[in-house]
Amino acid sequence: MVDASIAPFAARLPSLACLVLGCISEHSWPGRWRLPCAHALATLAFSLYLTHKQVYHAIDAAMGDSLAASSVLAFCAHNAAALLAAALLYCLVERRGLRWRAWLETHHLPAVAVAGNAAFAAPQSQADQAQPR
Repeated sequence: MVDASIAPFAARLPSLACLVLGCISEHSWPGRWRLPCAHALATLAFSLYLTHKQVYHAIDAAMGDSLAASSVLAFCAHNAAALLAAALLYCLVERRGLRWRAWLETHHLPAVAVAGNAAFAAPQSQADQAQPR
């Protein structure tokens, strides 16, 4: 038996799935729309996922009751702070990590695992291969 509180959502689920599939296709009119900030938001998505809860709690602790008066002000303050924290995390950590990974991949350092790939083994000389182990 389906819980009564989720029944309205479950009834809308097939139509929402069709809407998402329609937006993915470039042959439909929603799929041809280009949103101005979509690329930037997609770039920050993982950093935003990692930071939003902590930032929301920090804003609530710092601002407290002053944001309770206006839900629009609270929405803007929480999301602006979360986007700022995500941008900082992306610039200071994630981009450096991506550059480091690219450097490791091009230099083929021995015994270094790179982002889930198999560890690079040091090339062995023919003299090393000839010696019994």
